[in-house]
Amino acid sequence: MKKRIKPLSAYIERSLNQYFKDLDGAEPSNLHAQMTHELERQLFKYVMNRTEGNRTRAAMILGISRSTLQRKLVQYSIQ
Repeated sequence: MKKRIKPLSAYIERSLNQYFKDLDGAEPSNLHAQMTHELERQLFKYVMNRTEGNRTRAAMILGISRSTLQRKLVQYSIQ
């Protein structure tokens, strides 16, 4: 029997719920920029680790060009 996988949005929603719970009523600021930066940075770090640094495979998994991947790795100081 095939395992049913939740959509990625369900995991994001769960994380956001926890984040706002942890804020305990405080209002975040600049949330869009923070989320975009943190999510993208973690995504690139994870995929680079998963592919053991193979940039061609990482770019394919991410659906971007190797040059875009290289630019993002420099942007986020990822080796």
